[in-house]
Amino acid sequence: MTLEHKLRMRQRDVLAANRKNETPLEGEFIYETDTGRVFIGDGATAGGNFVGPSSGWGAAGYTSGYYYMPDGMVNLPSGGTMVTGTAYFIPFTPEVAQTFDTISASVTVADAGGSFRLAVYDNDFSSGMPGSPLEESTTLSTAGTGVVGHTFSGGGIELLPVRHWLAFQHTGTAQFKRHSGQALAAAIAVLASPPDRRGHLRDSHAYGAFPDPAVISSSHNAPWPALFLRAA
Repeated sequence: MTLEHKLRMRQRDVLAANRKNETPLEGEFIYETDTGRVFIGDGATAGGNFVGPSSGWGAAGYTSGYYYMPDGMVNLPSGGTMVTGTAYFIPFTPEVAQTFDTISASVTVADAGGSFRLAVYDNDFSSGMPGSPLEESTTLSTAGTGVVGHTFSGGGIELLPVRHWLAFQHTGTAQFKRHSGQALAAAIAVLASPPDRRGHLRDSHAYGAFPDPAVISSSHNAPWPALFLRAA
């Protein structure tokens, strides 16, 4: 993790024995490097307040070189079209602290003149919505089919076991592997009635650099692009 990422996440790395010597600011994280436990500050409590993970969670962890997608994603057909002029935000919460080195999507129908962009956002804990991009890709070509990805700088991004957001946008006529149907586990804020489980958030966005901070206008069930993170 680069210094920039740590500053954006307001994270302190400490040994468990030294955690009580720290009083994190409100919203600031403490990460115990020897246990993997995460605490969040309220500005007053020494050592912060426990977030997780604990042995009772049964977190499985991650295998280097394997690709992972958000939990609760269902109905993964061969592919389909995605809406242009739209930024998609899909929630992703790692089971344990993990460094990921690549974010990818899968092109199922090529478009030689098309392209797409990907990003990883932190979470705005005051609203529960996407905050700012930790890193975003360059323009990725849809000239061929298959998994196309962006390799993160600095050897990867370490994500703590708190909510993050995977973001997608594209231009052209390419089709992508995508999810359809409701999310099973990715319950997020609903911006429309009636109440329902929504799999992702969207906003109208002219193709180009992702917004910082994110702008959200609607929540949706389907379809949304299948995005993958590769464990370093």
